[in-house]
Amino acid sequence: MVKGRKITERQTDRFLKKLFSRRIVLAVLLKSFVSAFKEMAVEEIACHHLMPEGDSERIQIENTDDGDYAQFDLLFSVRVPTVDGEAQIVQFNLEFQNKIHPGYHITKRGIYYGCRLLSEEKGRLFMDSHYDQLKKVFSIWLCPSAPKKLANSSVGYELIERFHFGSKMCLSRDRKVYDLLELMIIYLNDSEPPPAGTGLGLLHTLLTNSLSSKERSEILKRDYNIEIDMEELEMFDMFKYAKESGIKEGRKEGRKEGRKKGRMEGRKEGRMEGRDEERKKIISNMLKNGRTTEEICKDLGLTLMQFNEYTTEAVL
Repeated sequence: MVKGRKITERQTDRFLKKLFSRRIVLAVLLKSFVSAFKEMAVEEIACHHLMPEGDSERIQIENTDDGDYAQFDLLFSVRVPTVDGEAQIVQFNLEFQNKIHPGYHITKRGIYYGCRLLSEEKGRLFMDSHYDQLKKVFSIWLCPSAPKKLANSSVGYELIERFHFGSKMCLSRDRKVYDLLELMIIYLNDSEPPPAGTGLGLLHTLLTNSLSSKERSEILKRDYNIEIDMEELEMFDMFKYAKESGIKEGRKEGRKEGRKKGRMEGRKEGRMEGRDEERKKIISNMLKNGRTTEEICKDLGLTLMQFNEYTTEAVL
């Protein structure tokens, strides 16, 4: 067994982004949760509204680093149709939030992220005081570990115009002037599977811990006409399981006082061995599928020495 390795949150997030950067996945979500796309075919959204247009499997992910202020999970641009028949380019931010109570209100963080995206447009989309060139931003937060009472629900926030007193002539009347930020939070829970074929159903299929890679693949193909390579799903499940089981085990062991050191180390060693066996299996499958050593090391975050130790152990 190769010692001293740690599956990082960044590695897990990389595979999560890889899954959700697929055009077909984002198209189903846009159709389900954005009113402008309710009556539009998924294929049309995928090819003609996710920027840049095309039939590539994945969209072009935008830079997610906002300096010291915010690290966005997924950023992409969408051509959104408007009621006047025109279209506006909207920047979408997709965030994955495991903790429902992280020590602050998720709603406030979501609004903050939206404001950061808006303020960043100055200098990127326009200069000086040309604020009429501001484009709308839409932030969607996915919470797969919500309490059961919140399962399969979503809540949205947006800017509205409200008339108080005086002449109504002061109203802008053009919604595009102030409709610049929208936030949506979606709550899921493993114990309450949503209806198949829906946007919530797709999210549950991709994020739940109750399905194997094979079951996940079959549901995606049957209910959503989405085909994802089993190797990719297996790698994602491995990283996701390692991250979440580590968190759960840490909490469980933290509550139990007086646990013997040998027992704790034994469990830790057992978990590491289990993850190593899973990783050796994945490496073997990747090699059979013609992947190079360099590609495997990059995808799994391994050094060449670690890769050689895995493959040597597999032969022995």
